[in-house]
Amino acid sequence: MHQSNIILGLLSDQSTPGLRAPFLGHQCSTTLAPAVFALRYDCELYTGFCFRVAPAHWRLELGDRISTHENGSPRSSEDIMRDVNRAFEAAIRRDPANWFWVHRRWKPDEKNPSREAVG
Repeated sequence: MHQSNIILGLLSDQSTPGLRAPFLGHQCSTTLAPAVFALRYDCELYTGFCFRVAPAHWRLELGDRISTHENGSPRSSEDIMRDVNRAFEAAIRRDPANWFWVHRRWKPDEKNPSREAVG
């Protein structure tokens, strides 16, 4: 059953096993969940950002639509999430002081522990 006017929000910048993808110049663990949901349920995919504009006041912005299909065929979840990471990077670069992260975003690669972790 397809229902309109429903929005599902996912915290896709959470570090989870899945894809190692570039983010702010370093490889980091990136969830595939938003891409998988969008492809499985044929949903449009957007990023959303919250910008602080004054004490206790924020502006929510919807990012550009992330393409889930190309030439009538589904794109890979990996390619979709790389685009999501690029959208997050652009928002962070636009207002770096606004970015709040409390975890180690760049954890070591569990499959290759010799790689340097940052963050």
